[in-house]
Amino acid sequence: MLRNVFSGRAGGGGSGSGSSSGPAPYLGQVATRCMLPNNHLTGAGRWQGTTSPHYFRSAVRSGLKVVLPNLRVGSGQNEQSFGPTDFKMSFRRLRDGAVVSNAEGGFVTAAAGGAAVLSFPTITDIRKGDLLLANVLQRSDSAVCFRQHQSNYVASPYDGWESGTGTIVDKIDAGTAYNANVITYTPFLILTDTTEPSALLFGTSLEEGGTEGITDGSYDVGFIARTLGSHHGYSSLATSGSLLAQYLSATRTFSDQVARGLVPGVATGVPYHSRGINMHGTNDIGGGGDSAATLAGRRAALAARYPDLPMIGCTLPCYNQSSDLWTSTAGQADGTNNPKVLDFNDLVRAGIAGEIGCWDVADAIDPLRLGRWPVDRDPAAASYRNIVTGLTGSSSGNTVTITAGGFGSLKKGDTIVGTGFEPGTVITALGTYNGTTGTVTVNKAKTVASTTIRTGGFATNDGLHQTSAISELVRARRGGELLALMRP
Repeated sequence: MLRNVFSGRAGGGGSGSGSSSGPAPYLGQVATRCMLPNNHLTGAGRWQGTTSPHYFRSAVRSGLKVVLPNLRVGSGQNEQSFGPTDFKMSFRRLRDGAVVSNAEGGFVTAAAGGAAVLSFPTITDIRKGDLLLANVLQRSDSAVCFRQHQSNYVASPYDGWESGTGTIVDKIDAGTAYNANVITYTPFLILTDTTEPSALLFGTSLEEGGTEGITDGSYDVGFIARTLGSHHGYSSLATSGSLLAQYLSATRTFSDQVARGLVPGVATGVPYHSRGINMHGTNDIGGGGDSAATLAGRRAALAARYPDLPMIGCTLPCYNQSSDLWTSTAGQADGTNNPKVLDFNDLVRAGIAGEIGCWDVADAIDPLRLGRWPVDRDPAAASYRNIVTGLTGSSSGNTVTITAGGFGSLKKGDTIVGTGFEPGTVITALGTYNGTTGTVTVNKAKTVASTTIRTGGFATNDGLHQTSAISELVRARRGGELLALMRP
């Protein structure tokens, strides 16, 4: 049995025979963008084919085991199941087009609430950094499960989905991608013998990244994944709108098996991830009304639940109010939630029981610890350098047409705010815009009737969710800190 030498306890690094120069091999997660389903379709004879892209952050020389969950995360963060489902899949490596189907030679049945474990023993030549497409085919008379992305802008161009009843569209052996879509299904574990770190992520919409969207070819979104995914594999349990209190009280049989290394068919008794990373808390404070101390207790409870999974705790970004759409620091006010967030962050920095270290996301965003979202990359700036108000315009696709000017002129990089626009809509190019009227190109396509438009905050448009600029800023300022915490 392979031993996960990363299984240190609070205050220490790896244990066992590994040294600080590198860990011993363990059966670990080696790919990115592995997430649980959050939706399902029913119907007799139902089938579903999906495609999802995954970067490999470890070389593969001894084959793969892939775990495909037959469940979804539903109300109250419970794992929901509907009946047995058959699975088969293939990988297509993009650098040379090579296609490999699961060695079982066809469908493998997963019980309701369980998972299919598929083998790929002949995959022995994956390089670190290879991009592979996972094609997964499901069939069931009960239900098939899939993942609905938090927003259209989190979907990769490679994400694909097709479904129906009756005749199955089988693209597995050919390795042909299913039709592009904003929903998909991903394996949750892609395992091999490795010496590379990996992480199991816990969190909310801040980690699902729906308000920021994809900005590069990694397709990683969210504070943790955007920083971690270019270096290490990960699986994410982050769910929009979720509370840590819900997770702790919910039925999470499969999640528990993953965190403890006990998935039937690949049970090793040690976690498949070298670290857990916990960014829960915003919703427990805002929706659950937790005090800082109560939330710290919940963080400690999660670490205690998985004692063999060394847990990194994250501080939380501001959760405040603004009178001017977060374009100035003077216009921001604490409200009810922000003081609790600031107090909680101090507890994380001081050390929560069971957590091995703190990744200080908040200090990357608010280095002066004022409890204010930044309005510029310069932390000392007091207001956004290009505040524009009173425009009138509409949107079709990625083109916004300004029909009447207001105060100030738009510039590339400005955030557009108005009824019907997606959060984090940013100007990527100035088309015919002449400083008063004309067209501009934005990053998020949307059809919007004529409405009042203005520029919004550089960091946030609602005081809670980050823009992609802020996730990138966190990666630049504090990414090295997280990567250091990933090592033994």
